[in-house]
Amino acid sequence: MADTVGQWQNTPDDIRFIHDILERYKQVRDDVTASDPIREGEPGNSSETIEKINVRDGRGEVVLFSNGGHRRYITEHRVDPHIWCTSGASVHLDASGRAVIDVPFDRPGATIVFFGVL
Repeated sequence: MADTVGQWQNTPDDIRFIHDILERYKQVRDDVTASDPIREGEPGNSSETIEKINVRDGRGEVVLFSNGGHRRYITEHRVDPHIWCTSGASVHLDASGRAVIDVPFDRPGATIVFFGVL
């Protein structure tokens, strides 16, 4: 029987997914806290991106939200090359060390990209 919280069904795969994201976030949380946010789009609009990259070491995160369609985001800061992202996103570094993130959103959703995680 799946655990439930409110109206959410938490399958073992869901629990493992959230656990894995939190474990990665813990690796960069101090960098995320130390960085100033860079925003593209407005909260609640069809697309929004939040970059929280520590300029000192390139560690942190980018979170992209969309109601659908292809999204491309190039970070303003250079990033640590140890990258993890949620399923569906592709990330590569440009010649200056910034991340180029491409995400095909088939439906409304979010993508998380961490920089500096093992």
